[in-house]
Amino acid sequence: MLYALRIIFGLAFCLQAHGKTEMHVLVSFSMPVDTIVALANSAEKIGARLAIRGLVDGDFKSTGLMVSKVSHKSGAGLDINPELFSKVGAKSVPCFVLVDSKIDGSIKAFDKVSGNVTLDYALEQISKRGELSDDARELLKKLRAGNV
Repeated sequence: MLYALRIIFGLAFCLQAHGKTEMHVLVSFSMPVDTIVALANSAEKIGARLAIRGLVDGDFKSTGLMVSKVSHKSGAGLDINPELFSKVGAKSVPCFVLVDSKIDGSIKAFDKVSGNVTLDYALEQISKRGELSDDARELLKKLRAGNV
């Protein structure tokens, strides 16, 4: 349980102000844990972040237990980021979002793909017709090469 609490207290609650393009995979604990783990493993290859909308049942302990299940199998952490879900209009999960943010954390542009698809497929779709297609192509190359 200590491991899960350490992860919980390290969670981000808003968009990080980096002024760069970042890939996020929006998930929910209503999804099978193995699906979240597979997405986490793919996301890790390109430095993408997994995020959930909020706490499981409004409770840190329940959320910590679920994060622990995912982290134990993948080594990945998750952000709690309701602001990102709202800003990109994410209504279903998984939702793959490539975000170009300003230095103050506000969003300049984003592309998203929702559905039970792989990160590879989502990046491929964004690279074909997204506003951030060049960034998507670079991430797709990294993912396929297995490089971070």
